[in-house]
Amino acid sequence: MKSTEVDQGLFTDSYCKVCSAQLISESQRVAHYEFLGDVLRHKQPGS
Repeated sequence: MKSTEVDQGLFTDSYCKVCSAQLISESQRVAHYEFLGDVLRHKQPGS
């Protein structure tokens, strides 16, 4: 499974289902998803 397939189910443009965070601005979304991506990569086995 590709990460983009997983990512689509985890968040939308205005809401992060992983954190239950409401994301208001574009800069907030970008920062949140960059951080979240780093966290998810580090949780994968073998990382």
